[in-house]
Amino acid sequence: MRVTHVIPGLTYERGGTSTVLEALTRHQVAAGLDVTVLRTDQGARRGERPVPLATGVQERVAKVIGPDRVAYAPGFARLVRDQLPRTDILHVHSVFTYPVHATLRAAAKSRVPVVLSPHGILHRRRLVMSPRQKRVYLSIWGGLVRRACTVWHYTSDEEAAESWPYDNSPRFVLGLGIDPEPFEIDRAAARQAVATRWPRISDRPYVLFLGRIHPLKRPDLMLESFLASAPADCHLVFAGPDEVGLWADLAGRYLRDPAAADRVAFLGPVVGADKYALLAGARLFALPSEHENFGVTIIEALAAGTPVLASDRADAGRAAEGYAETVPLEPAVWRAALRATLTRPAVTAEWSESTRRWVRDRFGWGPLVARLTDQYTRILSAGRSG
Repeated sequence: MRVTHVIPGLTYERGGTSTVLEALTRHQVAAGLDVTVLRTDQGARRGERPVPLATGVQERVAKVIGPDRVAYAPGFARLVRDQLPRTDILHVHSVFTYPVHATLRAAAKSRVPVVLSPHGILHRRRLVMSPRQKRVYLSIWGGLVRRACTVWHYTSDEEAAESWPYDNSPRFVLGLGIDPEPFEIDRAAARQAVATRWPRISDRPYVLFLGRIHPLKRPDLMLESFLASAPADCHLVFAGPDEVGLWADLAGRYLRDPAAADRVAFLGPVVGADKYALLAGARLFALPSEHENFGVTIIEALAAGTPVLASDRADAGRAAEGYAETVPLEPAVWRAALRATLTRPAVTAEWSESTRRWVRDRFGWGPLVARLTDQYTRILSAGRSG
């Protein structure tokens, strides 16, 4: 089976969709699929770090002209037209950029079926908080999106129920996976690695906020709740890209007091061994997000054997009930939950191993790729019978 994935950009700073696509395509090639990725140099041309694809994954890249947000790449439409004759399934990731628009226009004129994974950006809550241009795009081009899309792929039942186009279009729900092995490191060794890599954190227990520094993720609530309720010996660590320049404002609002500033560290983006050590060494992973389409970092934290406190609007948190604690996005509730969690005894090695075992069984990529391939096969069979 020949699968072509389309994604606007593929850098670590672009967030979880990039790393998810890398892992998905790597496991698809291992399962015997013929996989190609079409993308632009969005982000990479401005110094963001490209996510390398696995050996065996074919890759074609078009150059962006103008603002990165739109990712206008004049050569992308030709890439798509050239690739369509060599494609059985076209799997498109995201919306609202030129590469996706060009792909959907070409696909609507072809007989190649399209699986469209919006990765949460069409969720009702996200659209309300998004720039007006996205709603205008849907009002003008929504018909094209719907015609081109053969089947929608959602990562949770909640996303399927609450996402545009709010109808009964063909769909399937399939969560995201991770490679659990790199996260399964000794937690004491991880804490030592963190202290060595970032001496400012030293050997103090810390709460980890891992993700984009973006208003949707509520870093303001994290700071406010932590400074008001966490034990004095605890540190708060933010790790992730400051993609909208929010950190300076947050520091000015919450960290003018030197005592407060001493308890909070902003590390910027982290990947690879640094990321694994930060997750495994944390006393708690916290995610007070307004909306989290899936929340793969929750699963990664559990794979590292680390307790999780998440917003009740994070789908992965609800899926991990019994392993992750989810609470409403209310300041008093978050302060109380942080205080209670951080004053309890640290989790045992047995608890950490049980969470790691649960992640291996539930979120390993092998079974998920097999289920996705089954969905591709059903789509192709339906097209032939139609």
